Amino acid sequence: MSGTRDTVGAGAVPAASVVLDLGDAEQECGDPAVARLRRAYRALAPGEVVETRSPIAEHAFAVRAWARREGAELVRDERSGAQTVLAVRKPS
Repeated sequence: MSGTRDTVGAGAVPAASVVLDLGDAEQECGDPAVARLRRAYRALAPGEVVETRSPIAEHAFAVRAWARREGAELVRDERSGAQTVLAVRKPS
């Protein structure tokens, strides 16, 4: 993946309410990346955004799949250096 995929229009990506660094989640047992995302998302108010960052490709796939299953809006999906940055907005 290269560049930025902005699903809400050019320049309209909202600021994240919560930023999660999932890079160290591989050192934990179970499904820690999605579990962290799930906890942070639950705490959001409608319209707020949680952003995840990770150099691990599987985390990006898991976050995208989770967002689809939950009906959450993926508002940022980009590569920044070695990291994939994904932002998910809780519906209003």
